[in-house]
Amino acid sequence: MKIPFWLWLAVGLFITLASSALKMKLFIWVGLLFLAIGIGKMVFEFIFKERKPKEKIIHQQAQQRYYYCPRCKIRVHVAEKFCRMCGQRLR
Repeated sequence: MKIPFWLWLAVGLFITLASSALKMKLFIWVGLLFLAIGIGKMVFEFIFKERKPKEKIIHQQAQQRYYYCPRCKIRVHVAEKFCRMCGQRLR
């Protein structure tokens, strides 16, 4: 099971703050270790994680949100009921 970086950070912050309030020096170091692991995982994930090209994502979103008016062929948002250019009823 993969533990996400934000969980490491949250647990590390909790352990560090709780142990510093209780004056427990050993657990302060344990909390700081958890924080360091969380920061390391976060940096590793954002630098080395494969990302999808933004062009394909934008292209897919554009296809889903727009279509063309049958009368004047202008691009119209899916939620619109009438064409902005010619007034043609779309639904």
